[in-house]
Amino acid sequence: MQIQTLSLVVGTAACDADCPFCVSKMTGFGELPDSPLLNQAHLRKAIALAKMGGCTTALITGKGEPTLYPSHIHDLLEADLASAFPFIELQTNGMILYKALYGKHPKLTKLHLLRWLEGGLNTIAISSAGYIDSELHTAKHEALVELNAKHYGRGKGYLPMTMLVDGLHHLGFTVRLCVMAQKGGIDTIQDVALQVTSAKRLGVDQLTIRPLTAPGTSNSVEASKYVQEHAPECFNNHAPQIPGQSVDDTSVISKWASLRGTLLRRLQGGGEVYDIGGQNLGVYNCLTVDKDADLRSLIFYANGRLTYSWQHPGAVLLAGYE
Repeated sequence: MQIQTLSLVVGTAACDADCPFCVSKMTGFGELPDSPLLNQAHLRKAIALAKMGGCTTALITGKGEPTLYPSHIHDLLEADLASAFPFIELQTNGMILYKALYGKHPKLTKLHLLRWLEGGLNTIAISSAGYIDSELHTAKHEALVELNAKHYGRGKGYLPMTMLVDGLHHLGFTVRLCVMAQKGGIDTIQDVALQVTSAKRLGVDQLTIRPLTAPGTSNSVEASKYVQEHAPECFNNHAPQIPGQSVDDTSVISKWASLRGTLLRRLQGGGEVYDIGGQNLGVYNCLTVDKDADLRSLIFYANGRLTYSWQHPGAVLLAGYE
């Protein structure tokens, strides 16, 4: 079995954001354990299996917002993930990290983040509706700030992205901006071009753009409906052609990237990574659904449950304690 990523799920369903396209709501919360107590024995087995499958990346994530549970993140890093994986990443909306960086959080501080860095955490992956530099397109910049505030700030405002990225870089983290492409946000290929230029100006090391995606079977009618109604044009296989490109099954964004930059590599599971004028750009699907039957993303829950699918509860390798 070839393993691409070991996803380590921390916390509960609690989240400080309110995304109408929430993937966790669509895939369900049934596998979340009642107790946060870490099953060390099963974690060791999960790490061993991932290493046997050639896995190089451990992703700390959650069904909710992982940074609401800093002690859980600490416990995972204390399990010496760094000796098993060269790349350890944290998926977050960034709101709490921004407060921690600038002394605005009551519990989490910059010192905690430095300890995570020393424990092997190297990449912070920030979920966002997108960021367009105001000097490039004022109206789009303001629209994205409003959309991010609605989704990630619960309507109470949004963080200054430049300060978040600069603060993380100052500590020594690699920063990835993970853009969820959607109508009203990063929608058209023109938006994508602005996003790539803005990411380079912002100084993010890696940029990924994904379309809103719903699983085959969804646990949330509302979230699935939002996804269907806000599918971005830049991932539409039948969108208007780019001059010089023939009609095929490739999304418009991949066609654009292949014209404007250099394909660096194709990833397991179908992703593509490009260099666009010096800016790293990854084009992915939101849900990792492997076409290769022998390719798996392992998912570990704190109680020891180990699975290889976000969508199918039957894909279990190890049961967790009750």
